[in-house]
Amino acid sequence: MTLTSYILPLTSVYLWGDPTKAKAKLGWNPSKTSFEELVKLMVEHDIAKVAAEGAAAKVRTNLAEYLEKGIVK
Repeated sequence: MTLTSYILPLTSVYLWGDPTKAKAKLGWNPSKTSFEELVKLMVEHDIAKVAAEGAAAKVRTNLAEYLEKGIVK
């Protein structure tokens, strides 16, 4: 069953991203940086951000609680 009220019209056939933020924050250059290198830069940036926000301890705590409850086997 499909609810037509949840179907969005197609507004564009072509979807183009704006690399400005990746260039500014990550130093990404699309002509010199491969997709794999870009992914690595993004992951490293996210890891540094999580560390700076102190979120890693919360993630470890939540993961430990999750594992204690036996949800993951």
